[in-house]
Amino acid sequence: MKINIGGEQTKDGWKIFNIQKKPGVDFIGDISDLSQFKDNSVEEIYISHVFEHVPQKKVDKTLKGIFRVLKPSGKFYVSVPDMDVLFEEFKNIKDKKKSVNIINLNIYLKNKLFLISIISLIFFSLIAFQETNKVHN
Repeated sequence: MKINIGGEQTKDGWKIFNIQKKPGVDFIGDISDLSQFKDNSVEEIYISHVFEHVPQKKVDKTLKGIFRVLKPSGKFYVSVPDMDVLFEEFKNIKDKKKSVNIINLNIYLKNKLFLISIISLIFFSLIAFQETNKVHN
């Protein structure tokens, strides 16, 4: 089984897991509780712009749940906003007359180096890091 967590668009071969009941959603639940799935039952998990909404206190539990349901040769694809890139965009704003207030960005999860580090701690090894989000498209 392949699961797109937080997805909305159906794609052949993929099941959709979402916190909201919507058309095309196969499983309803919270990403931090994957208890409805058996151990080693999922071949691939794809998460795009969902993981940054996981509260910091649930990150460890969430990653351990993903690790538990993935088959030993399973693949985990995750896409989150990269705060380093966003920060550079803010620095390069030409219109200096405007001021920007940034509140509650949850930076703890959106830096590539930190994301690699935390995933490596849970999964023990990181096989590859891909700079693109074209995995599920």
